[in-house]
Amino acid sequence: MRRAGTMRQVRRQRRPSRLGQALTRLASLPWVSAALLLALLLGADSAVGRDLLARALTAATGGQVMIRGLGGELPFRPHIDRLALADADGVWLRATDVSLELRPASLVRGELDIPALTTDELALARLPKTGAGDGAGFHLPLPVRLRRLVVARLVHSAPASPLPALAATGSALFAGADIDADVLLSVPGRDDRYRLTLTPAPRGHRLSVAVSEAADGPLAALASAAGVPRPPGFGDWTLSARIQGPLTAVAVDAELASGPYRAGVDGIIDLSARGIPALDARVELAVMTVQPPVEQAALAWERLVADIEVQGRVQWEPTARQGQLVLSGRWRGEPVAVDLALGPMAVGGLDLRIRDGRWSGITLGGRLRLASDARLPTGDLIIGIPRLDEAAPLLMPMLAARLPPAGAADWSSRFGGRLDVRLELAGEDRIGIVGDG
Repeated sequence: MRRAGTMRQVRRQRRPSRLGQALTRLASLPWVSAALLLALLLGADSAVGRDLLARALTAATGGQVMIRGLGGELPFRPHIDRLALADADGVWLRATDVSLELRPASLVRGELDIPALTTDELALARLPKTGAGDGAGFHLPLPVRLRRLVVARLVHSAPASPLPALAATGSALFAGADIDADVLLSVPGRDDRYRLTLTPAPRGHRLSVAVSEAADGPLAALASAAGVPRPPGFGDWTLSARIQGPLTAVAVDAELASGPYRAGVDGIIDLSARGIPALDARVELAVMTVQPPVEQAALAWERLVADIEVQGRVQWEPTARQGQLVLSGRWRGEPVAVDLALGPMAVGGLDLRIRDGRWSGITLGGRLRLASDARLPTGDLIIGIPRLDEAAPLLMPMLAARLPPAGAADWSSRFGGRLDVRLELAGEDRIGIVGDG
């Protein structure tokens, strides 16, 4: 049988836990949280009061905000040695040497107004859970308005992270699950800039990204380390992107530019189903110079534009519904352009339509189909030469490599009129040529 002294000692040990439970229940009500924090801030000018305030903050947020080493000029300019934010999976953000400016009177209005927050280091382990009605996400008990944020050193605390330390400035408003934030990231000692703007939108958020980085910047170095090849002439680059929606399905609109390269994407990505309901991609870049085997004049493709519509699974095997490839350049001093449309075949393979091909008045059209189990394509190519007398000076250098000098001169003097040539391909069985002119 326990002695009375032992029972009194047990009761005294239980009292703090009951007090903490009571604070937690009261803190679940927003107006109680605001009133409790305001009262504690006004009476926290002592070691006991500061410790009680730290515990009250943790209780009011359900353990999502944890502070150690609370000091400074309370309640207007507190200082925190260590600050941690957590969700159901644990701590996702840590800050050291945090200085704040507070407006305690704002708690009466049901929000916490922070004119300024500065910290020496902010370590981000991961993004917080978003809370889908199960209480597991990160939600503050009352709105928090951060007017000015200054982070001297922002790091990714994951082991062996290749990302460099960044500096950050910005502002934010946290109201329940809605976040309105504007953050500018930079690399100390460099001109690289990364701007992130997050605003509430119907059924989710809208994220705008603006990147300006040198050729040897952190993201470019990270891509090279991951094995992503860098095309020739890819130098300083910019990125402008807009992403909207919940985290389960987002609408993406992005543009990338670097020297002669341009790329864009516009569509919807369903992350929950790992699918692409609709996505249009466009790429424009300087390409290559091809040396034809029959003459000295090179075919210089100056510009390539590719448009493609994609649907299917994201990781995995996206299916091209329809694509477009546009090439433009010069050959023998004359402009040359080709416009191709690509699509899948019902039996598997590629369906290629030459919608428009031009070189110095000579036109090219037709359609080719290459089945996945065939070695040669089927279809037809149509070449149109409206005036042979104008095309002859361009064609003769190629014919001269196949004809005797006298024959080439005779051909050159006798060309005239027009000529349409149709090349019919039937796989390995038959190849036909039909001319009209």
